[in-house]
Amino acid sequence: MKISTKYISLIGILLFIAIISQTDIRNIHRILTNSKPEYILLAFLMIPSRILVKGLRWKKIIDIIGLEYTLKDSCKVSMIGTFVGTLTPGKSGDLIRTLYLQDKNPSSKSISTIIIDRILDITSLIALGTIGIIIMSHHFHHTMYSIYPLIIIPLATIAIMTNKKLTKTISYHIFSRLIPKQKKAYLKECFNEFYKSAQTITQQKKRLIYICLLTTGIWILGILQTYLTIIALNIDISFLYVFSFAPIIALITLLPISISGIGTRDISMIFFFSLINIPQTYAISVSLLALIILWTELSFGAILWTLNPREIKI
Repeated sequence: MKISTKYISLIGILLFIAIISQTDIRNIHRILTNSKPEYILLAFLMIPSRILVKGLRWKKIIDIIGLEYTLKDSCKVSMIGTFVGTLTPGKSGDLIRTLYLQDKNPSSKSISTIIIDRILDITSLIALGTIGIIIMSHHFHHTMYSIYPLIIIPLATIAIMTNKKLTKTISYHIFSRLIPKQKKAYLKECFNEFYKSAQTITQQKKRLIYICLLTTGIWILGILQTYLTIIALNIDISFLYVFSFAPIIALITLLPISISGIGTRDISMIFFFSLINIPQTYAISVSLLALIILWTELSFGAILWTLNPREIKI
């Protein structure tokens, strides 16, 4: 299982190498060196805001479920989760947060907070991505059929997960053969706790709306970061267009074929830039700058992980 996942994640790296091999590196260097540093600085300065809102969103979920965790610890562990998650295909490593949260709380409930956190992320991206597709379809006078699967597939997954009976049936057939007998009781406990937690959250409408607004705010900040990197490189694109394609690119980078979105982000950026006749070198330059900003954010999590590592048991 580990070997196959490792090879699948190399697809993005190979894709990136293929793109770079067909690109004028000197042109990219020229674009980056002629950038506007003040806009790049603003993009970097938005990192703490994203970290704070992510930590606050998770803290609110933890509070509603009835667990104990401070905002400071929530922010710190969120940074570690972002670090480990971004370096794994599909951000699956984000579950590392449970190893810290369960120090003071039940393990099964801790896992529930992470699953709910991720569902909110994907749901918000789907909503923003759908709006983006509608805007672009209107702008280009055609429907973006090739992008709809990126919305339909995760939406169908969430629909299945919200149906407890259906999810239980699917989970039983999949995990009954994969999970050792001694782990099945724990898996069942996690399964039940997730639905209890989800029900608790949906019953508190005002707090749920607040959490959804925080989730949307996280992605809006990310879109603003993308827009700042674009105008920093002297590229003339409207904010509305960036708002349209940025959530779709974020969904694409969730595909478990890349690490840190390398390759998938680049090819997506090239596609959306090509629709408005912007050369490939500019798209790659934006993608590289976005990757540098991402790695800067990850560095905080890497430091915290180094200072307080946890053994990952599978």
